[in-house]
Amino acid sequence: MKFRLAAASAVVSLAFASAAFAAPPVTATLQTPVEAPKRVAAGGAIWACEGTTCVSGGASNDSAQVPVCRALVRKVGPVTSYASSRRAIEGEDLARCNAVAG
Repeated sequence: MKFRLAAASAVVSLAFASAAFAAPPVTATLQTPVEAPKRVAAGGAIWACEGTTCVSGGASNDSAQVPVCRALVRKVGPVTSYASSRRAIEGEDLARCNAVAG
């Protein structure tokens, strides 16, 4: 009985720990809207894109980084803004992100 209680406690603790370390969502504003809502895997995150907005989900680290931005731009085109609640990519970094657009 004690083993079951300990195992259940460990499972609950891991669930809360992974939620605590989850990265905040990142929102990217696209220069050109997507034709239809779609999901895109880019930069270690799953992005839900609709119109001119893509929002990340499922990332295990902070997706507000230039390499992740570049991965998204390769799939959906240039962005006019890219930010999480922790960080925004602006200026030269945003230009470097968009430089990979086809």
